[in-house]
This record gives sequence, C-alpha cells and structure tokens, in this order.
Amino acid sequence: MAARVLEEEDYLQPEYELEEEGEGEAISEGDEDEVPPPVVRDLRNYEYTLALVKPHAICHVPDIEKIIQEKGFTIIKRKTLKLTPEQATEFLIKREERDPVKVPELICNIVSGFIHVMVLAKEKAIKKWQHLLGPADPAKARYVYPLSLRAKYGEDGIMNALYGSRNQEEAARDIRFFFKDIIIEPSRQNKVSLKDACEPSNVSFLTHKVYLQENIYPTLQKGLAELVRFKPAHGFHWFINWLFENDPHSPKVKPCELHKIPN
Repeated sequence: MAARVLEEEDYLQPEYELEEEGEGEAISEGDEDEVPPPVVRDLRNYEYTLALVKPHAICHVPDIEKIIQEKGFTIIKRKTLKLTPEQATEFLIKREERDPVKVPELICNIVSGFIHVMVLAKEKAIKKWQHLLGPADPAKARYVYPLSLRAKYGEDGIMNALYGSRNQEEAARDIRFFFKDIIIEPSRQNKVSLKDACEPSNVSFLTHKVYLQENIYPTLQKGLAELVRFKPAHGFHWFINWLFENDPHSPKVKPCELHKIPN
C-alpha cells in the first residue's frame, strides 16, 4: 500500500527529526528592519521564535516571507547578516545533542554567505513554525509534506534552507543571539520552582551543563573555528587530530635528547 502524502494539517512535527542546526553577539553586515506588525490582538500573549534562512536559500527570502505572513505569523524584526566562523561555532555548538560529525559541515554552510534572520510571533509559534519547516531532510519533506518550506527550498540535510528554534528555551537563546534588544519572558508553565530546581536530577543536569560550558565548549569552539579557517580535505579526521593535540587536560610531553654516557 503506497504511503499517503500528508496534507498540511495532517503533518505532525513531533513524529519527525527536528533540525540539526547560543548566546553571543552576531555582527551584521546587512540591513536590519523593524517590520510594522499587522493588526493583532495582543503581541504580549503570543509566542516568539527565530527563523533563519541559510545562505543557499537567501534568494528566496521574499517568497519565504510572503508564505510566513500568509500562514498568520507576525514578523517582529528581521536582518540580513554574515557570521564569522567564531560566531557560527558559538551559535551551533551549545546544542549538546547535536551530532558532532555534522557540526563542521553546518558551520561551513552557515558562514558561506549571508543569512536572513527573523523574529516571528504567533500563538504556538514554535510548534507551528516547525510544522511549516517540515522534516530536516528535504527529500523526506518532499515525500511526506510537499507543502513545507524545506520541501520547496531545501537541497539536502545540511543545505535544508531554513532553521527554527525547537523549544522556548532555545527560542529565547536564539533571539538573544541576534537581537539583544528583545527580551523573551518564559511562560508560566515553563518556570521551574526553587523546590524543583533543587531536585537531585536537576542539580545533576545543571552541574553537567556548567562543566561542559567551562571545560569542553571553549576547546570545541576554537577547534571548529580553525577547521572552518583551514578547510582541510578530510575535516573529520583533521578535527579529531586537532582535539588530541590541543586537549587542555592532557599533559604536553616534549621529546628529550638522549646523550651518550661516556665509558
């Protein structure tokens, strides 16, 4: 029995892999626009998310923005810019669940040209934006949800046209990275009480996260920036060797000369 092609309202985002794709300040080399929002009830009650158009799809920005607005999203702010390798690394590396083999390719792709970022507002904006994006693999998107943006503009798993935040914490972090003047208040249901924060499982998670941020991420960021700068033929193997050579927790043993002892 042939698989049924899903209509727009049949596509359920949680069934599929979300996009691969930090805090910091991105340097804009293009335009930044504050878009006059259409008449809406109250933007304070809307959820916010970040939309990012990747370099290979930058020529489709007018069509993408038209579709976004037709789907009921309000574009609060937008800008076109180009990230440095260091900024791209900082933006991507802080997602611990990211496939480490994929990260160098993502960084090379995102720094290859200008990107276009937008702050979108809508009820359940994060879920609905992921829905409109479609699966991370454009080939899969064209099969199960041909109306999605990645089905229309994506090429492969890396050059899949667009990125979107996957949850409220990530949306707040992504928006703050590109638009420091926008502050996203967390919703009440996502606020953690002091009692819950002191639970052993949460304390353990926070401890691990702090350790990663202080001891692991700085070395990874530096190594990935060097990878993008040198562009070796075998990037994965080069990166592994670089990590071995630059591990701050491994002792550096210098070879010593052997002197012949006179008889």
